[in-house]
Amino acid sequence: KRYADELTTSGHAADYTELFANSEISLQDDISYLHLRKSERVVSRLAKFFSDENWKIGEMRILIHGGEQVMLLANTQRLNGMLDELSEDILRQIDNSALLTFRMPMEAYEVYGIIAEITSLLSRKGINIEIISYPSDLHIVVQDKDAEKTYATLKQLIHDSRRKIKERGAQK
Repeated sequence: KRYADELTTSGHAADYTELFANSEISLQDDISYLHLRKSERVVSRLAKFFSDENWKIGEMRILIHGGEQVMLLANTQRLNGMLDELSEDILRQIDNSALLTFRMPMEAYEVYGIIAEITSLLSRKGINIEIISYPSDLHIVVQDKDAEKTYATLKQLIHDSRRKIKERGAQK
């Protein structure tokens, strides 16, 4: 009885082909990943940083507030001017990272196991990731050295899914 839930299956394997076929991927390099001590001064400075965002060039920044920490992902060069001001509040800083955004259709987030499928694929390729997810974007942070391999792996997933859909259509 204790393992009954784990052994019970829905009777069919999940097929994510259509969702992956309708996905897209983007890559931004030269990303820094910061964990900062949360304080009014830090949050105020980050609010100003976000108000200066250059939307015209597609610059992406991600900010997550925790109970005692704030996590920030942003372009390293854009952060440099702010780092001196916040140096005493930096708990952890990881430079030489890349941010890949895997944008799936909104309904993908109602499908059980889809994120596990992506992370398992990357794990099998030996890629270590940090992941941030919210509909409809799955943000994946990797070391710069793994950026091209991660991009190529996810791009291949999209292409393979599109090819499978075409093959299914040709068989009908």
